[in-house]
Amino acid sequence: MNVVPPWQLRARFARSLSDLYAHEVPGHTRLVDVTARVNADVLRRDGATAQRLGGIERVTAERHAAIGVGTPAELRRAGQIFAALGMHPVGAYDPGDVAARPAPAVSTLFRPVDPGELARAPFRVFASVLVPGDRRSCTAEHRQCVFPPELLGLAERAEAEHGLPPEDARRFLGLATAAFRASRAPVDLTPRVLDIDELNRRMAERGIAVADEIQGPPRWDGPDILLRRTSFGPRCAAEARGIALTPAGWARYEAMTAETDRLLAIDPGLSRQEAAAKIWAMCLPGTQAGLARRDLAYFTFHATDPAHRRDGLGPPAGLAGLLHGGWITARPIVYEDALPLPDDALPPPDPDSTALGADWLAGVLERPVHDPDEHYARQRRDSLDEAARALGIAPIATPVAPPWPPD
Repeated sequence: MNVVPPWQLRARFARSLSDLYAHEVPGHTRLVDVTARVNADVLRRDGATAQRLGGIERVTAERHAAIGVGTPAELRRAGQIFAALGMHPVGAYDPGDVAARPAPAVSTLFRPVDPGELARAPFRVFASVLVPGDRRSCTAEHRQCVFPPELLGLAERAEAEHGLPPEDARRFLGLATAAFRASRAPVDLTPRVLDIDELNRRMAERGIAVADEIQGPPRWDGPDILLRRTSFGPRCAAEARGIALTPAGWARYEAMTAETDRLLAIDPGLSRQEAAAKIWAMCLPGTQAGLARRDLAYFTFHATDPAHRRDGLGPPAGLAGLLHGGWITARPIVYEDALPLPDDALPPPDPDSTALGADWLAGVLERPVHDPDEHYARQRRDSLDEAARALGIAPIATPVAPPWPPD
């Protein structure tokens, strides 16, 4: 039987949502157009290097949406729809000090967990639900979402049968788009750009209000990591993605964030981006190889063609020697998730530190909440094992991060 698979449902839904969003937010179409031009120019300028974190086709198609729902039951129903699209909850983003927030929410990110599936149809949805029992009124970003029984029934079928027949797929996508339109649940739909600083410059040239500072890591001379995000007025934003960090990398990032705060207190004339760039230059390896050897960021490792190796000797022991001798190469793993807070870049909270963490979300969604770090670590481990088999050597140990701060 001819079936529309989840990745095609996901791609079609993302396009439908994008059309809806463009109608509601006129500036979105202009942003997407400028983003595409920046990406094309970066590709011409940097060649293959520009695609080290994803091919241009993927980057151009990539969208990151965000929705807010009012109740746990609504989040569970939304999760069923995303499951039909091959998207699973990844990570739990804690509300922190709920008393200090006007409408505190717990969040997760729905996305494919298989790297190939995500690359095939790159779409994510950051979904948040209001903290249960909080008596404060819902904000505009957390509206009631109504998902009709027919839509949920088709979603259950799509998940169970790994797709839908064409006519049912059209009906499902139409109902899903209508449900989001009726609830006005989408609060942003963000394209991905290869050079976010250049995008800011070009948007400012067009007289468009640009955010005072780009959220996330600074621009610096080393590799891009995590996620940088900028905005151009309400509901209009873009993001640039870098390399995923290991737990040791997150700890280093937290320490650098604290050092940035101290530097700003000493020299308030600096912008946060300027201060952070100074700290990063002192505290973080300036190359991908340095990040890989120090276990600060995630990479996959691949055996090279013998013609590319530096001598006729056998492979050395250890990851550092294999990299230095050209026996294997490292490819960065893209950070596929969200920064835990919208206005800062701190490491993910310990899910055991609060009752409203991954376990609570898993109960609400009635499906497991995936740990993003486990997925990145598994990709690295699988690649090291495959490289060892290709070279005919013993398993390659993962790198060990040096103590920080250094003695």
